[in-house]
Amino acid sequence: MPFGSFEFKKFADSWNFRIVTSSPRYPRSNGLSEKAVGIAKQMLKKKFEENKDINISLLEYRSTVIPTMGASPSELLMSRLLRTKLPAHHLKLKPKLQENVEDKLKSNQYQYKSYHDRRNSLHLRPSNNEPLCVNRNAIEHASQESSDNASDPDVSLNTSLPPITTRSGRTVKKPSKYNDYVL
Repeated sequence: MPFGSFEFKKFADSWNFRIVTSSPRYPRSNGLSEKAVGIAKQMLKKKFEENKDINISLLEYRSTVIPTMGASPSELLMSRLLRTKLPAHHLKLKPKLQENVEDKLKSNQYQYKSYHDRRNSLHLRPSNNEPLCVNRNAIEHASQESSDNASDPDVSLNTSLPPITTRSGRTVKKPSKYNDYVL
């Protein structure tokens, strides 16, 4: 039964969960699951070559600490360490509730977002000492304010920029949403 079928949607409604799909032709949009699949393939390939049990690899994977979280997947899921082949004190194996997991996840997401934004943001600076606008609503709001202040000689917008012509003769125009900025 495909995930887009009526029966599956009905099943999801009856069990009260949401169906979230990603593009099969664009795997970067679902990086976490792609990474998990890669790790599983690597473990299967290694254990198949060595003719060993896959369960030991899964046990090691589940008991390895995630550096950014400070706990292993088993600790996050079951609030306790798993008994591995390494000796551990019996008090370490007792359940211990993990605290501030959501806060750690949110801080990690914020950190990753800041890294992404640092690499992938346009470096725009406002023209004519105008405030930097980050979304379309703010741009519309700023353009309305600037039209209100059109009588002020200190505030002026330079929206008529000449198009740029490349060496091949192609004319390139700046997108209209960046008219208020100097690149």
